[in-house]
Amino acid sequence: MSEPQPEPAYRSWRRKIIALSLCIGLVLVLDQLSKFLVRTNLYLGQSVLSNGFLSFQRVHNPGGVWGLDAPPILWLVLSIVVLIFTIWFYFQYVPTGQILATISIGTVLGGTMGNLIDRLWHGYVIDFISIRLCLNYHWPTFNLADCGIVVGAIGLAYYMLRTTFRDQQQDIQAP
Repeated sequence: MSEPQPEPAYRSWRRKIIALSLCIGLVLVLDQLSKFLVRTNLYLGQSVLSNGFLSFQRVHNPGGVWGLDAPPILWLVLSIVVLIFTIWFYFQYVPTGQILATISIGTVLGGTMGNLIDRLWHGYVIDFISIRLCLNYHWPTFNLADCGIVVGAIGLAYYMLRTTFRDQQQDIQAP
């Protein structure tokens, strides 16, 4: 009986591209659709559905992450660098079939692209999710793209730690 042949490399790359594209597309569509709904239904500064903890408020963020003030060109360049590095990392280090890594990287890329589209199209990012943590402290207003970036980064960190730990365990058990 012969051993199964390994999958040709082009099929492996095709699967990775399709899986990654689906994740990116889902985050990008949800992000842009939510921002469209905010643009068409809320005026700048308007807040709705406030329950004391969560509210939706239209905010234009010309700065950067969490409202940090920096030249807009810096955020454009940083976004492009993140996109290029993340894509390179994915195709260089993540084996085909690693669902957690694919979803994580796809959400980071989708979120980064969503905010990059806003910066290029409007000159600012549309944020709308506002959370009050305690007393009068409000977490900086954010959007679904930001959620994708953060959740994806956490998932990617977990994947990398798990993979590193598993490799170390295998090294210890090796004769």
